[in-house]
Amino acid sequence: LARAEQGELEAQSEVASLYFSGKGTEKDFDRAVQWAAKSLSGDGNKKPYAQAMYILIVHCMFDLPENYVGYSNYKNAAGWARSAARHGYYSPLGTMEIRCGYGRYKSKWRVLYWKLLGAIAPRWYPLRKRLRRLF
Repeated sequence: LARAEQGELEAQSEVASLYFSGKGTEKDFDRAVQWAAKSLSGDGNKKPYAQAMYILIVHCMFDLPENYVGYSNYKNAAGWARSAARHGYYSPLGTMEIRCGYGRYKSKWRVLYWKLLGAIAPRWYPLRKRLRRLF
């Protein structure tokens, strides 16, 4: 926790994971989301960013109780996955594809959407950035 409070991104991401799982502390979804969000505002280091996105998507979309008011829904998870892709981190797209194959958000159309987005995103987002610079 001390390293996370000092601003170390990997430690912040790990603290978020601990709060979500309840390992070594009691479960606190609000604190978990706060720590995961802190680790997203980093220096461009891919590992903590990707790990934080995974935490936000998987835990918030699928592991929070149905009656939890806050971050638990498909719309938020989809937004985080698209945001990660815009920043060059494509693994959350695969996470969404896999997670939409079962559970409360099961849908073959969602699986297909995330599969297609995962296939085109590595080509589309860099091209989009270049086109924006030109115009």
